[in-house]
Amino acid sequence: MSVRLSWHTPRSDIPITDYRVEWGKLGEGEGKPLPENTLTKVLPKEVHSFSIESLVGGSEYVVRVQALIITAPKKVISGRVATLHFSTPILTARHIGRWTFVIHR
Repeated sequence: MSVRLSWHTPRSDIPITDYRVEWGKLGEGEGKPLPENTLTKVLPKEVHSFSIESLVGGSEYVVRVQALIITAPKKVISGRVATLHFSTPILTARHIGRWTFVIHR
């Protein structure tokens, strides 16, 4: 199971250098992901979408997209943060009538 995120450049005169995408599966009764469940990807400013793969059905996730301004010497100033909470559906197959296999070469 996967989810595809997309976003627009924030309206600002501040020169964004990168975007940080953080995501993680929420623990039982937790409002944020456990540290061992959190993954991070830094994307260049030209990229405005990202796919998160291998999500587990019936689970809750939180995703944060943050605009970054990196100044010399490697000081990170965070911009706005967008946070999304979502649950993945539980998918079940009751009856499969026919299979189709496609081989790509």
